[in-house]
Amino acid sequence: MDNTLEIHAVYKQLLDAWNRRSGRGIADLIIETGESIGFDGSQSIDISAS
Repeated sequence: MDNTLEIHAVYKQLLDAWNRRSGRGIADLIIETGESIGFDGSQSIDISAS
């Protein structure tokens, strides 16, 4: 199943939250077992462990 449209929608929500400087908006898009890789290669993996 192709979920490209869903991925694009979440990415747009992430950019919108970033532009609003909304930490809560960004956090709401990340699931507990999610991973984030920054533009500089930094990683945030499994935020439920923190």
